[in-house]
Amino acid sequence: MRTKILSVLAASAALVPFMAQAEGLSYTFVEAGYANTDIDELNETLGGWGLKGSFEITENIFVQAGYFDQKTDTNFGDIKFQPWNFSVGYAWPIADQADIYGTVGYTSVDLDVPSSLGVTNTSDDGYTLGVGIRSRFAENCEVEGTAKYANLSDYGDEFDFGVFGRWYITDMFALTAGYNIGDETSTFWGGVRLEFGN
Repeated sequence: MRTKILSVLAASAALVPFMAQAEGLSYTFVEAGYANTDIDELNETLGGWGLKGSFEITENIFVQAGYFDQKTDTNFGDIKFQPWNFSVGYAWPIADQADIYGTVGYTSVDLDVPSSLGVTNTSDDGYTLGVGIRSRFAENCEVEGTAKYANLSDYGDEFDFGVFGRWYITDMFALTAGYNIGDETSTFWGGVRLEFGN
């Protein structure tokens, strides 16, 4: 686990040198795609769709949200995983096309597991604190590294680290891919983004 986290942090740190271009980054977008999550406690992988969105309120302040609906079939029945989150963020430009940002928010996790598996169905929620770095290091390419802390009512403290890449086919339309690793889950993400205001 530590090796994976250190690898993600190293990849995020590697983004810093790639900071060039002429316009600021946009925080107004909608993104839809497919998520594949491995849950350590259940030793199961779940797949399904996800939706993310962000809206830039001022030049530096934005709000963002995400919702995922994933499941898998087992011999004992379906396992369903439906997390969602909402947060407010502030971005600090560090170059024309590179930002560091921070977020504070709320998250909720719904996990529905067949009783025969011996895991109690659980819903949990709590607050989150996050930091990230974005860099549009080339005209059509952007990379982002994230780190998030969640304080949940029942699960307790959770940490999550992520690396994302985006390839802009047009100024507004991009293909996206990413990987998150947390204390109990790891998620691959692939989708499309429609971005405004860039």
